[in-house]
Amino acid sequence: HFADIPFFRVDDGWDMEAPYHLETQGVLGSPMLENGANQSHYFHIHPPVYYVGLAMVYKLAGFGWVQGRFYSIFIGLFSIWIFFLILKALDLDKKLSFGFIVLLYTTVPLFYVMSKTIRPDILMLAWASLSYWLLLKWLKGYHVKYLFLGAGVNALMMMTHMYGIPLVLLWAYEMIRHRKWKAVAGFASIS
Repeated sequence: HFADIPFFRVDDGWDMEAPYHLETQGVLGSPMLENGANQSHYFHIHPPVYYVGLAMVYKLAGFGWVQGRFYSIFIGLFSIWIFFLILKALDLDKKLSFGFIVLLYTTVPLFYVMSKTIRPDILMLAWASLSYWLLLKWLKGYHVKYLFLGAGVNALMMMTHMYGIPLVLLWAYEMIRHRKWKAVAGFASIS
């Protein structure tokens, strides 16, 4: 149990407990947060997407801090790949080697901290990167599929961390700036 987890950060144990309870008891709650408001029956610190994913990791690979950290590392690797796709969409991949791109992205201290800890921030970074890439793809040809994929990613981003709101505003700004909101409204009214 939690006594077996080496102490690194308070948040690791705290963020591991709600997915542990979801995986073992079917409740996304945390008795560590109990203050008389029945928080053991729900988890309200951050939206649930990261924690549900971590519960699935625990279901498949067992419970432990190593499994939780590997989940974050995997998401970090995914965000590096998305960063490469962003640079490719901007035609910067021809000017920079893949190794340099990986080095550039992974040596940012915040990325390093986020990708080795059990926190939803790394998944937020991955969703944000994916949202930027989809926005670039949409701006190149205004294909409706990128718009809807972007909406889905932005929804997941806001269900991972509340800091996803600025990207939704960026999408809205670009739609208005390129006067594509009329086409989207027309498509939505046909459906």
